[in-house]
Amino acid sequence: MNHESPKKRGRPRKTVDGLHGQTDRFFQQFAKLPFSEKEEMVLNGITVKYLADLITFLRMDGALMERLLLLDSGELAPMKEEDKFGPVVSDRIMAILELYSYGVDSMGEFELFNEWMKRPSEKFVFHRPIDVINTHPGLLEVRQALHEIRTGYY
Repeated sequence: MNHESPKKRGRPRKTVDGLHGQTDRFFQQFAKLPFSEKEEMVLNGITVKYLADLITFLRMDGALMERLLLLDSGELAPMKEEDKFGPVVSDRIMAILELYSYGVDSMGEFELFNEWMKRPSEKFVFHRPIDVINTHPGLLEVRQALHEIRTGYY
């Protein structure tokens, strides 16, 4: 007689262990930051260490982040952890953070949002959302798509 449990089908249950849970918590905490603290981060400059941690949380490689921040290829490599970006690059980092925070909030968890960002979409002329956020208009278009998902019009 076989006493094995039946196999479960469907999407695995959401967990809060490891990096997955840390990422969801990171975005929940970020969403709670007051405007003044976000503004201060941009004006004082975001550190390379903060960006490196963000790259890890987003499961992104440095080359893609350089492209999203409109930096030259290899520009991040020689920087030290304590170095700070100027206000323009810091503002760009904050815009990406805001978008990801909104996306995680809209879809309920980071993994779902991250999958969506990496899937080509007809809405973006069959480009992936991650590939169009390197410009301000592209970032706004992705945010609009998230709003449509959130309100049921996508």
